[in-house]
Amino acid sequence: MPMIHVKPAKGARVRMPERGSTVMPEHGGWVPDVVHYAGLIRTGDVVRSDPPPPLPGTEPDTREAPADAAPTAQLNSPLTPRAAPKEK
Repeated sequence: MPMIHVKPAKGARVRMPERGSTVMPEHGGWVPDVVHYAGLIRTGDVVRSDPPPPLPGTEPDTREAPADAAPTAQLNSPLTPRAAPKEK
């Protein structure tokens, strides 16, 4: 799933349903490019932004994720179905 970097508009409080409805930090974050965020962009509650620069002394991650990989944020989401427990 394609991801976009957005940040909340000044003074806006935006929840991220894919992360347990936590409030988006002021500096924004990577979110899935889905209808929910397209609507928030359209209404002006969030704006597309460039990601922050990497911290000094660190190198940016330039590896590409596999095409079928799920975004990390969704792997730990309460909305993600879990596999049935293995029988012992």
